[in-house]
Parts: sequence; C-alpha cells; structure tokens
Amino acid sequence: MTVTIDGSLGITSPAPSVLQGSTSGSVTLTVPAVAGTNTLTLPAVTSTLTSAADFVSSLVAAGGYQKLPSGLIIQWGSASVNSTPKAVTWPIPFPTAFLVGFLQNTAQNGTTELISATTTGAQLYSSNATANTQYYIVLGY
Repeated sequence: MTVTIDGSLGITSPAPSVLQGSTSGSVTLTVPAVAGTNTLTLPAVTSTLTSAADFVSSLVAAGGYQKLPSGLIIQWGSASVNSTPKAVTWPIPFPTAFLVGFLQNTAQNGTTELISATTTGAQLYSSNATANTQYYIVLGY
C-alpha cells in the first residue's frame, strides 16, 4: 500500500513524502503536531482501493454509460415516444444482466413504461398519442 502525503492536508513541513507498507494490517503515520497530537493510525483496509484508472470505461454524452469497478454499469439516454412502443438500444449491451430502469416523461400527463427490457435494449411506451421525449437511466452488469 502507498500513502502519499501532500500539502492538501495542510502538511508543509517536513516536505511531502510517500509511505509504503504491506497490503494488510495498519499503517501509522507521524505528522507535525496538530491539536496536541502527532500520530494518526489508519485502520486495516479490507477492501480494494480504486483509482481514477478504474473508471476509464465510459461515454459521457446524451446517450452514454459508466462502468464501475464493481462491474455495475449505469447507462442513460432518451427517445421520442408516443403511444406506439418504440424500440431503443442501450449504448452498450450489459454483459450479464439488465437489473432495473427508470423513465422520465417530459409530457405533463400520461404514463410511461419500459417494456421487455433485455441486456441490449427495451421498448419505451407513453400513453400520450403525441410524441414526447422520455429520458431513461438503466442499471445492469
């Protein structure tokens, strides 16, 4: 495990440093005296720490997705929908399963439905005969 100490913690003297230790157990960090103490003990870490590099699979656009380190995928998009169900395809297929979807209808009345959702897409439906935009967020893995 590597712990980097920098000026963002208000530690300016001694100079910022890097501590390295084992991947189990605890790490004791000694810093200049702050409020009467100068030792901070970090408890053992039992989970995997992630970094920005773990979040690189994404498409940030009007229709996009974000893959999380856990394997969960969040996807979003929109479609113009009326009372005839409209097929939509997710930005990327879910490799294993579709979990849940949420819709927002821009019309002031009526109902919306996500019909027959799969790992690759679904049908969107609105009870309004006039087309309106529906925004969706779907989760899967």
